[in-house]
Parts: sequence; C-alpha cells; structure tokens
Amino acid sequence: MHKYFLIFLIILSFSSSLYAFSDAEIIERAKQGYAEEQLTLAVMYTEGVGVQKNMAEAIKWFEKAANQENTDALFMLGAIYQNGMGVSVNLNKAANLYQKASNKGDIVATRELATMYLSGNGVVKNPAKAVSLFTQAANKGDITAQTKLGLMYVRGIFVKKDITKGMSLLRSSALKGDKDALYFIEKYNKENIVK
Repeated sequence: MHKYFLIFLIILSFSSSLYAFSDAEIIERAKQGYAEEQLTLAVMYTEGVGVQKNMAEAIKWFEKAANQENTDALFMLGAIYQNGMGVSVNLNKAANLYQKASNKGDIVATRELATMYLSGNGVVKNPAKAVSLFTQAANKGDITAQTKLGLMYVRGIFVKKDITKGMSLLRSSALKGDKDALYFIEKYNKENIVK
C-alpha cells in the first residue's frame, strides 16, 4: 500500500495547483477553504515541499479537504489510517474513508476496500462484497483488481471456478504491465491449467 501512497503523492506533486500558485498563495487559498489547495498543502507538508515536513499538519489539511468530499483526500486519509502514517492504525476509519472515495468513483479505493472485505480487516469479512468490489474496480481498468479477480476465478475461490474468465482477466492485466499476472499466466501454462 505504501507504494500507491508514494505514487499518488508524486502525481499530486505535479498537479496544476502546485504550479498555478506560489507556495504562499496555496497556503492562503487552503486557509480560505479551497479543497484542491488544501489537498496540495497536505501533500506539501507530507513531502516537505515549500514548508517544513510535518505529518500532523498534513493530516489536518487532508482532513479539511476530505470534509469537503475531495476524492483524492478521502483516499489519502484512508491510506494514512490503514498504514498508521503519523496516526495510530485505524482500519475501521480507513474502510469508511475508502468507501466514501469508492462511492465517488476512485477505483484504487474500491480495490483497497475489496481487499479489506476479503480479509476482514477493518470491516466484517464478506467475500461476496469483496468479489463485487474487485469486479467494479477490474471493470474500470484497475490491473491489480483484474489480477486478484482473475486468480479467484482460476482457482474457484469465493466464485464459481471459471478458468477462461480468470485467464482473460489475467491476460488483460498482463498486457497492461502487471508482472504478477504475467507470472501466473506462465505458471498456469506450465501446469497445463489452460487448455
């Protein structure tokens, strides 16, 4: 999960707010209640860009943006609480934040929530809900969800075994660069699982 957080921060660091306004303007606009600048300021505090690195301040600004239903802030706060970055781990809070971000169309949040339902971390274990959420994320192009769902179908875990469907999902994910999917395709081909 930390790698997704870092990737997300890198993407955000190149966001238009970071270049459209000076650091002082971002801080002022964040204080005025602009959610995008609140999110940008949170990232600045997380990375120590233009301000002193301060996770407590970052969380404060992520929360302000999340309170305005900013999808990226909802996801980032979920990741923060899931991984205990500057706060105590709170899987229930992480799941609630991921649910809100998922409801707003964030496919990575949808996948993270699916993983939580599959394992029962932060939520009541519900494999059927996990499959539904993995399916939503996979249908929207999330390659990790495609790989996980593909493996579930190939193995018949929490779904009716369907090797054709599973391999199709794995191939789709592999074509988009997922190394895990490629590994399992090669493995299943060697084991003659694929006909």
